[in-house]
Amino acid sequence: MANLYNISLLPNHQVMNSVAILYHEFEGENSNVDNSLIKLKRVIDESGFMQQQDHTVWFYEHGGDYSSNPKLFFYAPLNVTCAYLSELFKHYSIEQIGKSVSVGAVKQALLRLRAFMMKTQNSERLSAVVTASMNEAAVKNKRKLAS
Repeated sequence: MANLYNISLLPNHQVMNSVAILYHEFEGENSNVDNSLIKLKRVIDESGFMQQQDHTVWFYEHGGDYSSNPKLFFYAPLNVTCAYLSELFKHYSIEQIGKSVSVGAVKQALLRLRAFMMKTQNSERLSAVVTASMNEAAVKNKRKLAS
């Protein structure tokens, strides 16, 4: 069993974004839960999302808490959210997830993952703006010194 809280074991941002964006598949009047779960499983499998990690023990000890009370995802760490989604599809078929596991838990996990990705993107944008401002100030200072 890998250390659940080792952030170096998390998937890269692109992979997490490709999973998080599927939250929208579960929303709307015309959404088909089985088709949405199939798409999610395909993306998780094809991207290798946490496939090299084994959090089976954690999943069997704590995953049921998240399945039965999806509100726990509101404050779940990124590692827990990723482990839950990965282990869910490793241990259950689409039919089992649709029937016995709360689809609401899957939606909440995706929503939480999406929230993490939005925070990361906003941080990256802010960092780019700050860097651009600093570069602009440095150019102005050089021009001032040169004149």
